[in-house]
Amino acid sequence: MGFLEILKIALKTPTTIILWGEAKMLAEKIISASKFLILILFICTIIYPNIAAAQGSTYRKLQTPFYDPNGSQTTSCGSASLIGSENAEKVFNFFRGKGMEAWQAAGIIGNMTAESGVEPQRLQGTPIDVKTPAESFSGSLGWGIVQWTPGSKFIDTINPISKANELGVQLEFLWKQLEGKGPLPEKQAGDELKRTTDVESATVAFQGTEPGGTVQYEGKSYGPYTGFERPADKQGSIAFRIDTAKSIFAKYGSNDGGGAAECVLGGSLGISGDCQANGIVYEGQYTQQQLRKIFGPPVRDTKVNLVNIDFFGSKIPVHKLVAPCLKAIEQELIAKNVSYRPEALKGGFWCIRENDGQIGDSSYHVYGAGCDINPLTNNYFSDGKARPYTPNCPIATGVIDSGNCYDLPPDYVSTFEKYGFAWGGNYSSIKDYMHFEWHGVKP
Repeated sequence: MGFLEILKIALKTPTTIILWGEAKMLAEKIISASKFLILILFICTIIYPNIAAAQGSTYRKLQTPFYDPNGSQTTSCGSASLIGSENAEKVFNFFRGKGMEAWQAAGIIGNMTAESGVEPQRLQGTPIDVKTPAESFSGSLGWGIVQWTPGSKFIDTINPISKANELGVQLEFLWKQLEGKGPLPEKQAGDELKRTTDVESATVAFQGTEPGGTVQYEGKSYGPYTGFERPADKQGSIAFRIDTAKSIFAKYGSNDGGGAAECVLGGSLGISGDCQANGIVYEGQYTQQQLRKIFGPPVRDTKVNLVNIDFFGSKIPVHKLVAPCLKAIEQELIAKNVSYRPEALKGGFWCIRENDGQIGDSSYHVYGAGCDINPLTNNYFSDGKARPYTPNCPIATGVIDSGNCYDLPPDYVSTFEKYGFAWGGNYSSIKDYMHFEWHGVKP
């Protein structure tokens, strides 16, 4: 392959990142050692800025947390921030970004307002303008945005303790509770909240009722709900909570969400952990509504569900549900001694592609849940005709209808499928040999 052909591929493949080692290997093949430095300068100043524009700049701009499969229960702050002009709006956007409906986010804030005024350093019984840092907490009172009681049951899980003061850390901890994860799971409360269909029921669901009982609001009964807050006077406090939630819904109900947490929790409270998929559990195509329910809004609306991973040297952002599955795949392929890897000259490995007019919100790429590997040797074929698996399949000039074979090994396909990924090479109307999309949960 000549220099012009390589340049042509590089300029046509915006998601490729040429690594130093690959550049050196390439240079040694096509030019003498004396010209190596000239080529490297050329790549760094001309080719690299172009081919890194999509993946590299996206990696930097998203500023997503890095996935650590061996993470411990610690915190590590990133530069992303919650979006909003006040804490209530930040909380609303956070939960909308997690995929909750607007009335559900409003119901949470109605309760938070009653508990803490949405002030992360609020100590039970103190004025709202008086802050009590986590480092100063002692005793049995409630503390934080949802008044964890005693406050130490939340504070003691965070390291360093100063991070417990941050709104983003508290929201991530609360979200994990509602998902049934972490040291203080509240899955039943989270499930009840997610089943609500209006502001009133969402607010009551988060507050809770007496066991088997109901609360009254404007002549209507709501319940029974286990609830998250479970205040002593459930009937006496519900009117303020619902009225506040209605006000929040009217003010921010049109917000689609956005904004990652100020700090991202590691270990059991954050983004590390095991792959949740046990094979492909859903054979059909998810609808846009189902995709949003599973993965949250597309990445153009919020980056809160993305984390960065290293997959065989390709550092890319992906959806947090997908990250542990990709790492499990990487580890298993290494254990199987499968030598095939993403390669820059073949197009590399990437998952994020925002809706650019060519793909819509039915694409898994816009959620960070669809990934392509080496597209220049694993083409997309619009005619649906099968091509042969060829380990030394030549590099094509494009990624669509440009080759006559594919080089993705069967072990790759079977391992991806084991961890919930459907392969485009199995499609009937088209053949998309580069493509995997995560079908690890039922819609």
